[in-house]
Amino acid sequence: MASRSFIVAWNGAQRALEIPAERIKAELRFVDRPPLADPAQAILAALESPIAAPPLRALVQPGAKVALLTGDRMTDRMLGARDRLALPILDHLNKLGVRDADVTIVYACGMHAHGHARERMGPEVLGRVRFVEHEAEDPSQLAYLGATSRGTPVWINKAVAEADVRIGVGEVSPVGPAGWCGGGKIILPGVSGADTIEHNHRMVISPQVRLGAIHRNPVRLDMEEAADLAGLHLKVDLLVNSEEQIVDVFA
Repeated sequence: MASRSFIVAWNGAQRALEIPAERIKAELRFVDRPPLADPAQAILAALESPIAAPPLRALVQPGAKVALLTGDRMTDRMLGARDRLALPILDHLNKLGVRDADVTIVYACGMHAHGHARERMGPEVLGRVRFVEHEAEDPSQLAYLGATSRGTPVWINKAVAEADVRIGVGEVSPVGPAGWCGGGKIILPGVSGADTIEHNHRMVISPQVRLGAIHRNPVRLDMEEAADLAGLHLKVDLLVNSEEQIVDVFA
């Protein structure tokens, strides 16, 4: 039986992966792009010129309470200790009349362990604003917002529910069972309760759930509906290259 051999990264080294040729449906290769010269400015530009949404300046009023959600895969280090991109976002909010004291950064980790969250965010960012590490299994952290059309009870972090403006920062990449990272995934599973996440993830048995599928994928559609219930105002999604450098920004 003919097979194809692929070299893959494995536990800090490399291994050969053999796949029968008749089982290979397609081969997708990563194409690197050069990093943006000024990713901070690109993020601010996206926030003020989002796709099919009002600009940030139209959403915030002086004194508004803002929840800034960060994913835990790579955007935490980009916003925090590595690239400190949260700082120009905070500066921009200041110019719009939002004080640092009224901003909460919420670590949107779903049910993932997050023992290094504060280290990944870094002291420069954490020294300016309130920081909340989401705990999906802590009922005292959660607020109930209703249910999706698929019956998922939507419990989300109170810091997010109680904010006047909710902004998420994540990344674009293929992932199962949501099809792709990005969009409302920052809410569900990001800042949702365990019951919400478990109910949503039960739909993985649907034949419509597969890598890259979004339009008829019930897991993804349920996530987006939960984000609407949560009132997610803006979502910034970053496209990165193999060095985790930002090559494009969408809001």
